[in-house]
Amino acid sequence: MSATIRSFLWLESGAEEAARFYVSLFADGKIKSVETIAIPDGGVEVIEFSLLGAVFVLMGCKGGPAANEAFSISALCDDQARSIGFGEPWLMVGRELHVGG
Repeated sequence: MSATIRSFLWLESGAEEAARFYVSLFADGKIKSVETIAIPDGGVEVIEFSLLGAVFVLMGCKGGPAANEAFSISALCDDQARSIGFGEPWLMVGRELHVGG
């Protein structure tokens, strides 16, 4: 038997926008699928994306929690030079984040 573990995050709205932001941070970031499911109270967005080989799923649906800082992504780098490449996009979140050591 084989199993795969993915990170899953439920948001009230903006799941596709959040996924596109995350994939913009990494050169190999990729949106793998976007699905919208119609339900009586609106719709559900389910977005699957990958970053550095790790798969994530974001679901946007009425009743979900508002986006907050409880979710984070950590990229472990072999050396300082590799982490410097992440510096510019991280400034897009509205405040400078610590990148590297």
